[in-house]
Amino acid sequence: MSLRLKIVLALTLLAAGATAAIGIVSYTSTKHELEETVDKSLDEAARNLQERPSLGDPDGDDDDPPGRPGHDRPRSFEQVLYQVIDVNGVVQRSGQYDELPVGDADLAVAASTDPNASARFDVTIDGESYRMLTVKAENGAVQLARSLAESQKSVERILRSTLV
Repeated sequence: MSLRLKIVLALTLLAAGATAAIGIVSYTSTKHELEETVDKSLDEAARNLQERPSLGDPDGDDDDPPGRPGHDRPRSFEQVLYQVIDVNGVVQRSGQYDELPVGDADLAVAASTDPNASARFDVTIDGESYRMLTVKAENGAVQLARSLAESQKSVERILRSTLV
């Protein structure tokens, strides 16, 4: 093999390696940034709920009309599912027709005496990935969830373009 061919091959491999490295860094950075954005939206929704504890039942008399879950949702809740659970995990109020899953971490937050108790994790609901935040509420906890589908599509596009 001639020296010229060796140099061409070395430069080609170097360029391919640099492209792959840039793609991996871009993929990782974008994924992290999108996860942070979802987490921030859940944090904001939790703050809104704490400011509006009667969300879904404006007058607080527990007579929220059936069939109208979430009619009192703030704009920041357009992409956020939520429900209020008691210390036993029983759903007290929901912002959508389907209930969110209640797990051990949610029950621990609901039963906690720490007013700042919270848990953050990923769940799958009907085959779709969601980021979930559970925060302590007065008589239990509030669960908030946001779909990760849009974020996953974005990072998959970056991954595909890097591999091509």
